Amino acid sequence: MSGSSEYNAGGGGFVPDTGGGGQVDEGEAVRPTGARSQPSALEEFLVHGLKYVFPAERGEMTRGVPTSYGASPLRGMIVSTDEPIPVWPYAEGTQRGISFAPIYKTAPGAALRDERFYELLALADALRDGRARERKLAEAALHRLLQGSNAKVKH
Repeated sequence: MSGSSEYNAGGGGFVPDTGGGGQVDEGEAVRPTGARSQPSALEEFLVHGLKYVFPAERGEMTRGVPTSYGASPLRGMIVSTDEPIPVWPYAEGTQRGISFAPIYKTAPGAALRDERFYELLALADALRDGRARERKLAEAALHRLLQGSNAKVKH
């Protein structure tokens, strides 16, 4: 794909610029002109839209895997209180806390196998249900993680 795409309101969406060749290879991405990078769009969605698509669901005390401010990286930034931390209910979990439904039912197991993924999910949960300070810290940490990932992809 040699150029950018244009929005064709009458034609039902984005039309790729095929560079005069008239064909788009299968699997090529089609983006509107001036579209931001995917990490930027993802960050905007996570910060401002995630809580509407995946509203927080808290429950009772349970055993599970710490999330939100109870997990890294926020755990070291938030002063602990007597309030129980949020946990994803998980039979193999080691912490007790307030049940916090994960974005997807297999998230706790997947998070325990991948530390970076765990951090991203915990930050997403802080954005879904955290207090203002927790959300601000989560937003800054998420920005750093995504910018670091974006820099690795470019090099």
